[in-house]
Amino acid sequence: MKHKWADIENAFDFVSYGRQYENEAYLNLTTGEIHIRSEASDVDELPEDFEEKYDNYLSIPHKNELDSGRRLVSDFVEEFMPRQEDTVRRLFKKRGAYAKYKALLEEHGLLQKWYDYETEKAAAALKEWCRKNNLECE
Repeated sequence: MKHKWADIENAFDFVSYGRQYENEAYLNLTTGEIHIRSEASDVDELPEDFEEKYDNYLSIPHKNELDSGRRLVSDFVEEFMPRQEDTVRRLFKKRGAYAKYKALLEEHGLLQKWYDYETEKAAAALKEWCRKNNLECE
């Protein structure tokens, strides 16, 4: 069955919007439908027989499960601002690192480039996840 890439991508964004495990999305492997649940907003669109037919569903990953995070930051810094590698490494040894990192990007005029890079890499990682799970997407 071919699954809709836009549906999987939207579900991934929904899951990744909150903290890990706060939002969940499941792809019904038989119908291609996406079902969501969120602890934060009391949304529960899982079918009544979800528990019984759990094997028919694939949990959509959170962005943290696709190994983005610090490696992605490191790759970006290496490519676009290599002179700042030590500075960024020091930032990530303390609390509030991501906010300070974004401030540094803003200072260097690279914040939008970072967002575009992050989006592109997340899409590539999600496509790889689909491939590993034998999902054919259109």
